[in-house]
Amino acid sequence: MNTSDQEIEDGVKDVFSRLFSVSKNEVVSITREKEDKWTSLMHVELFFALEEHFNIRIGEDEMAFAETVADLVEVVRRSKIVGQ
Repeated sequence: MNTSDQEIEDGVKDVFSRLFSVSKNEVVSITREKEDKWTSLMHVELFFALEEHFNIRIGEDEMAFAETVADLVEVVRRSKIVGQ
């Protein structure tokens, strides 16, 4: 079953809001640079949680790329395509 872009976005928001204890509405405006909670350790935890949620593997180069929630959505989308 293919995961739609909307399902990916919703899943990323779910994971992010749970880990960072913010509402899903707040998630879209958060960036790594502006969010104090988005530390290096939390960045790794976020990717582990996304991998588990979507049953995918995300490469280290993809992890380095992600600075916004929109970036996370794109990383998950690309990882799902590669994993098909």
